[in-house]
Amino acid sequence: MVHRVKSAVHSPNLCEEETAMNEKAVCILLVEDEASHAELVRRAFQYQGNHVNLTVAGTLEEARGCLARSTPDLMITDLLLPDGEGTELLPPREEEYLFPIVLMTGQGNEQVAVEVMKAGVVDYVIKSKDTLAEMPRIARRALSQWEDRSEHKRTQRRLRFLSSAVEQTAEGIAVSDLKGNLLFVNDAFATMHGYSPEELAGEHLSILHTPDLMPAVEAANRQIRETGDFSGEIWHLRRDGAGFPGLMRNTLLRDEEGAPIGMIGTLRDITELKRTEEELTRHRNHFEELVEERTFELEQANRRLQREISERIQAGKELRESEQRFRTLFETTPHGIVEIDTVGTILSCNRAYEGMLGYDDGTLAGTSLVDIIRPEHRAAALAEIKMSAARQPEPSLYEIQHITKDGRAIDCEVAWDYKHDPKGNVAAFVCVVTDVTKRKQAEETIRKEQRLLRQLLDLQEQERRLVAYEIHDGLAQQLAGAQMAFQTFDQLRDQDEDVARQTFDGALELLAESMTEARRLISGLRPPILDEAGIVAAIDYLVCERRQHCAMEIEFHHDLQSTQIASPLETAVFRMVQETLNNACRHSRSDKIRVNLVEQANRIRIEVRDWGIGFDPEKIEENRFGLEGIRERARLLGGQVVIETAPNRGTRVTVELPLVDTPPDETEP
Repeated sequence: MVHRVKSAVHSPNLCEEETAMNEKAVCILLVEDEASHAELVRRAFQYQGNHVNLTVAGTLEEARGCLARSTPDLMITDLLLPDGEGTELLPPREEEYLFPIVLMTGQGNEQVAVEVMKAGVVDYVIKSKDTLAEMPRIARRALSQWEDRSEHKRTQRRLRFLSSAVEQTAEGIAVSDLKGNLLFVNDAFATMHGYSPEELAGEHLSILHTPDLMPAVEAANRQIRETGDFSGEIWHLRRDGAGFPGLMRNTLLRDEEGAPIGMIGTLRDITELKRTEEELTRHRNHFEELVEERTFELEQANRRLQREISERIQAGKELRESEQRFRTLFETTPHGIVEIDTVGTILSCNRAYEGMLGYDDGTLAGTSLVDIIRPEHRAAALAEIKMSAARQPEPSLYEIQHITKDGRAIDCEVAWDYKHDPKGNVAAFVCVVTDVTKRKQAEETIRKEQRLLRQLLDLQEQERRLVAYEIHDGLAQQLAGAQMAFQTFDQLRDQDEDVARQTFDGALELLAESMTEARRLISGLRPPILDEAGIVAAIDYLVCERRQHCAMEIEFHHDLQSTQIASPLETAVFRMVQETLNNACRHSRSDKIRVNLVEQANRIRIEVRDWGIGFDPEKIEENRFGLEGIRERARLLGGQVVIETAPNRGTRVTVELPLVDTPPDETEP
């Protein structure tokens, strides 16, 4: 269990007063499993009157918990603990100590003492009653030694830092006594003169100067001793006898009492600087000569420039007018204009191009081309741009789909040309873009109309061929048989009256059959009941007929207020119901079919529904024209068709047509 003692005084209120009046309390962590020993230490601190926050931990685990929560100013730990040795609390050798540590043990061990002292422990004591009573003095001594050690480390760091800075600086640094004997030079100073630092140590400053310059050097040293500093240029001598100009900055060194003890100076080789100054002087003189020579030329050039300025002002005015005309054309043309660089980035575009793609003014500049064309075309488009920039083929018209801001695809026709830089390289592409989506849709609509027309013509031709076959194989054969029977009757009526009578009756039967067949054919083309009783009766007749040929329950519901409607609309409604009813009977496999015919708000609504197997509208065979014929009839009459179906979900075909009244001449007898 961890115990914390905040003060050596028993009274809590008095403890708070001492804390407020004295300096910050020293935080000590005591790691001791013997409660009696810990109590002796606590009493020792109380008796000494030290202001200490003492925390007691009985195990290594408790001590580690205390160290994790806060860092003490001092740790006093027993060597032997219930869960290990106190040395386990020492930091690894590669880490620095954060606080001083005093190790105590009940039995002395010289080897352990040496090891822990080498490891950084401040003190190693043998536990005894007297030692525990002296723990406040031991703690003060440990803290004092720790402060001295820390100060020593800080001093060593500062010295290493200063030494490193002196050695690494590019300027020469030298220290001499007051007589001019060199005490220290850095590598840069020695290298400037062709020596090593060791060779210059102890030498007089005269080794670095020619005899004729020594009076100036001695005058500089006198100034340093008198004023404390000197700054100026002095020529120095290298080991090989070559001289170089140096910029010196010297300062007088003083001891702690302020007495002069030496001189320290920095040296910079200004050979290049002097050479540069000489070169600048030469160039300045040459420039002055050129100025004098050029003055007359400049006066003449000035007059020419005035004329050129006037001409350029006029040209600029014309250019601005031309640019304004171009800008007006650029912004008002209905075609999109866009400039693209050789990596596919949009440099600029007009409002028509942005409006074509649904963007605001100025938002497309800086956008990549790949962001506004279909993903499957992007790689090919960038490759084409790169190839065109390199080979510069003849521009040609092409089409490509763009993607609008809202995700729609539009077909665009692009006419383009190159924009070259002054060296003749391709700098960009200027494109004129036209939205041809409506034209493409119109072309596709025309193609669909043409396909549908061909299909309808083929279907009409098939129907005509079928009617011809039925007339040839049915009605024509019956009429031919009746004709032959009448011819036979004409031959036999004078020879054998009974046989002739039988032949005549057979001919009449053939004529009756021919009439029935003719009515059937006429009903197939346009049911007479349409003209006789109207559309409701015709559909009712159609439903009754289909009930006889299929085993399905067929319902017919109608609510038609108009007694008569236009003949083309009547025929279209009948054919649509006939086609959808036939399809349901043949393919739906439903037990029930319902037909609704309703008049609503001057519109006729047809609905044919089954509850059968349904179908996928996208997988209708190409030679099936029934549904397409229904759509085309509705479109020609200004209506619309909705087909709701899915596999195993049944089918609902809904047709809405505008109600067209019957013209007066169609109702007259």
